[in-house]
Amino acid sequence: MFQERFKGSDLMRNQLDQLADPTYKAFTERLVETKYEILGVRLPILRSLTKGIVSGDWKAFIQKPKTTFEEMMLEGFVIASVNVSLNQRLMLIEAFIRKIDNWSVCDSFCSSLKITKKYPKEMWNFLMSLRKDSNPYVLRFIIVMMLMYYLSDDWIDRVLCELQAVQHDDYYVKMAVAWAISIAFIKQQEKARLFLQTANLDLFTFNKALQKIIESRKVSDEIKQEVRQWKRVK
Repeated sequence: MFQERFKGSDLMRNQLDQLADPTYKAFTERLVETKYEILGVRLPILRSLTKGIVSGDWKAFIQKPKTTFEEMMLEGFVIASVNVSLNQRLMLIEAFIRKIDNWSVCDSFCSSLKITKKYPKEMWNFLMSLRKDSNPYVLRFIIVMMLMYYLSDDWIDRVLCELQAVQHDDYYVKMAVAWAISIAFIKQQEKARLFLQTANLDLFTFNKALQKIIESRKVSDEIKQEVRQWKRVK
């Protein structure tokens, strides 16, 4: 049922309504602030629905105005899955990220863009072309893409440089920077240590990065105790 070809917006909305879970809806509403209506359809189900959309008239689905959180999730999954050229996909990505208004759709979309592993240089250049944007979810998209795909030896120096350059007061941008620093600390501890010692980060972002490092199960108790001593009060 989930993989049935996409045949129209009314059918899709009816299907989403039937698949909605009131308990999951309430859970998501507590975590996500969005202008889109939250129905309560779980991500594995949405990923299954994606296959049917991709095998049908996916262009019609993307062009259709979205009214629900789930349809936004689906659009991101479809863009990540369709068989198009890299340039076409980048155009679809840029148009889509400007419609995002919450961390959940943003981060799930980033996680779906596995094609980044095939075209790391091209995707990096694309991300860098967006870094002066003032839209907080465009910036969060860039940061989450970097932490998911660019913390290897080849990219870590460039990532840390870009994290230092982020200047935006939005909470979800700052949290993304803190998250990225914490993951960098886990994967590239020596360079992340030096970064934390020398970078000119605002107090909130710096201390949130430390908090995330301390909360990680991948950091030893000994290192956590050391990191606790780095907390700043001003």
